[in-house]
Amino acid sequence: QMEEMAATPRYDHLMSTPAIVEPMEEEEDAKQHTKKSDTKLLRTTTTYSHTSGRFLYKKHQFAEQYASLYFTRLGKLRPWLIELARDKWCSPPPTTKGKNKQKGKAIHKQDDDVVLAERILGLTAEVTCVITGTLYKEMPLRPNILQSYAKERSIIPPPTMPNYVSNNDTLILEDDSGRIRLVGDNIPITKLITGIIVAVKGRELPSGDFHVEDILFPDLPPQPKHTPSKSSYVALISGMRVGEESRNPLLLQLCIDYLTGHTGSEGEHELQANISRVIIVGDSVVPPEETAEGPQIKNYQKKLSSTERSRLLAPVKEMDLMLAQMAASMQVDLMPGATDPANYAMPQQPFSPCLLPITTQYTTFRAVTNPYEFTVDGTLLFGHSGQPTDNIKKYVSTTDTLELMEQTLRWRHCAPTAPDTLGCYPFYEADPFILETCPHVFFVGNQDEYTTKTITGEEG
Repeated sequence: QMEEMAATPRYDHLMSTPAIVEPMEEEEDAKQHTKKSDTKLLRTTTTYSHTSGRFLYKKHQFAEQYASLYFTRLGKLRPWLIELARDKWCSPPPTTKGKNKQKGKAIHKQDDDVVLAERILGLTAEVTCVITGTLYKEMPLRPNILQSYAKERSIIPPPTMPNYVSNNDTLILEDDSGRIRLVGDNIPITKLITGIIVAVKGRELPSGDFHVEDILFPDLPPQPKHTPSKSSYVALISGMRVGEESRNPLLLQLCIDYLTGHTGSEGEHELQANISRVIIVGDSVVPPEETAEGPQIKNYQKKLSSTERSRLLAPVKEMDLMLAQMAASMQVDLMPGATDPANYAMPQQPFSPCLLPITTQYTTFRAVTNPYEFTVDGTLLFGHSGQPTDNIKKYVSTTDTLELMEQTLRWRHCAPTAPDTLGCYPFYEADPFILETCPHVFFVGNQDEYTTKTITGEEG
């Protein structure tokens, strides 16, 4: 591998000089007494900081159970839900301390006979209660491990379905003490999924089920104040899919030429110079497809020939060259995606520098995690490459990406289906997917179309 890296060809002679450059690169050219082109524009500068450290693996340990992740999620969001439930459903608590508090049954009883239950096992039948917990959605159509057994026994498994919602779906609420089935006509079952933390108001029936009268979500987290000082832009690109046979490389090159200032009028160059940073939101490269005549390159257990290695690495080398063209002109952040050479489990870790030997030589390039959170000139941006949203679409009735994005903000969790149906790292003491602050810009990559929406919380 070291010999291959040393023998990596340089493509500098293939890259044209950017028409819009970073100010610090222009200063370095001046120090070296290089001749500056009169047509160059200085790209706008912005303050930048990233807060994605919680998505990095501190330890590569995969022996932990996932139950602790759910307990951590519930423990983090439950206090906030209790306060919201008290404000919405309960009158102020009585002034006498301790009289109405029973250990294991209730926190306190309100004047309107609504009890804030402490644990599910402490519910009292036929008494209006409020309980908090983690939702689990039972779906008969959801795939299970028996399908793998059916394949081994040569039994034809049922066909894969794009969506597993049915009229027989049920919801179960559970906490660290027990679980209870939720029933009632006020439950939007088709819009709910496994893993979200909710508070429900209702009564326990003699049958042992809980009849839901109303349901409450954590809602939008607090948002930092935002006072933009100047006009600057962040470009978002996803789905480059370098290496895909049906892709037209000229379209991607045209995009790069626009960002670097090689196309457009003088008026457009002023706009292009205000693009301070570009974020590559996953699915940047696609491995070559296997054909009946071609080599079976996806069988990684066997030793690959030089021809197979070259064919496998060709898309990565092409992407390295394209990213280098952008990094020569502006700040570039690269997020991994579902098709990229990165780990499968969320959160995905940054690209290895060995894959991008040319681009990593630029100080303007940064390989980041997926999800990714950062601040540019006081604007908080947060987003991911689309895996959490695509996974949610399989278990709800809607396919509207914007609606699902808004729901994840109101659930205060960007990947609620992890680890149930979305692979993730077994975090033990924290859940990094919890949204403790509301971003000013929330983006999701690799969707079918570009759409936007503005939502406003109760506090503006």
